[in-house]
Amino acid sequence: MLAGDPHLPQTIPSIWYQVALSAPGYQVSGVSVPGLPGVLLGHNRHIAWSLTDTQNQATLFYTEQTSKARPGQYFWTGRGAGCARCTTRSRSAAARRSG
Repeated sequence: MLAGDPHLPQTIPSIWYQVALSAPGYQVSGVSVPGLPGVLLGHNRHIAWSLTDTQNQATLFYTEQTSKARPGQYFWTGRGAGCARCTTRSRSAAARRSG
């Protein structure tokens, strides 16, 4: 299941129009907007895609406060707390295919 929320209001006429494209070995359907040469929100036999418009009021901003006197700690609710270090390594799809 895929969920998306493009944050566009309902309008009459609608900004969206349905699109169904097919060619040998290619089938896709979904919706698009006038002037966009493709399917903005849609699916094919293998994958689905959507978008979500994140707006400023949905964003939390936090200024991290640290001190040279307490390395490895940050301040949260007036007290020091320990920082955790996490290292993640990932290989690109091209590297995985080449072995």
